Amino acid sequence: MGQGSLAPLVANRVGITGIPCTKVEGACASGGIALRHGFLGVALGLYDFVLVAGVAHASRAR
Repeated sequence: MGQGSLAPLVANRVGITGIPCTKVEGACASGGIALRHGFLGVALGLYDFVLVAGVAHASRAR
């Protein structure tokens, strides 16, 4: 609940607009999955460059 996608917010903040943004979720492997997707996008010629960023949010159990 209350967990939106930060990808478009980060892209907009650094001045990158009009491009696809993707949210990747894979428990502790999210960063690795995101990096692989970015790598494959460049390797396959889909993109000239990519920006991959990771964020973690841990909350206390109540």
